[in-house]
Amino acid sequence: MSIEELSAAVQSLGLRLRADQALPVNQAQLSLQVEGLRAQGPLGSIELSAVEVALLTALVRAPGQRLAHWQLFAIINPGSEAAALSNLAVRMTRLRKKLADIGISGPTLQVVRHEGYQLCLPVKLL
Repeated sequence: MSIEELSAAVQSLGLRLRADQALPVNQAQLSLQVEGLRAQGPLGSIELSAVEVALLTALVRAPGQRLAHWQLFAIINPGSEAAALSNLAVRMTRLRKKLADIGISGPTLQVVRHEGYQLCLPVKLL
């Protein structure tokens, strides 16, 4: 293993460890009103679909705030085996856009290659 490979591996591990360290809920930029289907950020609030709220809630409650593709498919279309990866990607992109619209900056929902998605910000569930 070369020094460059070792350095890249250490940097990658550092990024993953930082992403796994959750801030306390009282420092959350995002508040999610589960029953009201709304998200509140620094620049205001926005209405979310029931599926978007379900996705965020599941990610918040998941260990390491990370879920596999199959777990996310079950939320998007329960009981169906025909969930497409592209459908999930579109939903996550729309959700990222909505979060950006209310002032949530930085990485929010990151793809975990060949696994699923990870929530990268603290969320306060209301």
